[in-house]
Amino acid sequence: MVTPLGIAGDGHNNPQIHGGPRKAILLITSEGIDELKQQGFPLYHGALGENITTRGLDRRAVRVGQRYRVGDVLLQITKLRTPCDTLSVYGPAIKKAVYDQEVKAGNVASPVWGLGGFYASVLQPGTIRPGDPILLPEHRKGYITVDRRFLPSEDVFWLRIQGDSMIGRGIFDGDFVMIQPGTDVEEGMIIAARFGEDATVKTYTHRDGSIVLVPANPADQEIIVKDDDDFAIVGKVCGVFRPFQEVHQHEELALVE
Repeated sequence: MVTPLGIAGDGHNNPQIHGGPRKAILLITSEGIDELKQQGFPLYHGALGENITTRGLDRRAVRVGQRYRVGDVLLQITKLRTPCDTLSVYGPAIKKAVYDQEVKAGNVASPVWGLGGFYASVLQPGTIRPGDPILLPEHRKGYITVDRRFLPSEDVFWLRIQGDSMIGRGIFDGDFVMIQPGTDVEEGMIIAARFGEDATVKTYTHRDGSIVLVPANPADQEIIVKDDDDFAIVGKVCGVFRPFQEVHQHEELALVE
């Protein structure tokens, strides 16, 4: 459980330096940890004091002010982590490995940008589970305007359907489905889920202790989620938009004067 002050039950060795609403969460990428391990530092997930270790998030693209949806939680990046005594157990060299003068000056072009992690505030408390996807709302390709009466929450987003696996439940190829982010789903709901780098929309159910994703098309096969699958629930489907006509925007032509 994540609260406005961080992970429930977690503490800070030095509350004068760590913690507080603006530094409630420390986030570090697993790829960054791997980079430091290749330099000879005997690290592992959690070794740098992070609360959240990510996979697939490019540390070089993270910026102060960005908001990330992780499970039910909404985080906002507030600052880069500066070296502290927590790192001293790995020797003095690690502080230089994760923080240089360019990072101190705010230069995102530094090769060590974000290696030491990022602090974040908790804008919306909730639950984070292992494998939950990290969503950056700013990475939208466009917008669909909807009356607020039909929005279950302010942070919904849309996915475009490719294929006809859900035609039996009224979802067709080319439709946009509205997704309410979160992992709190119930039997029989239509959900969006992530498998590795791919996303799928299916009916959520259980069988013999396993999660089963059921299509609504007899031509498609159900998906039985195995324990070692790279799988995460993204959210539940709460609406469908079907355009009958779509206008593609073209670049404006320059006028010759």
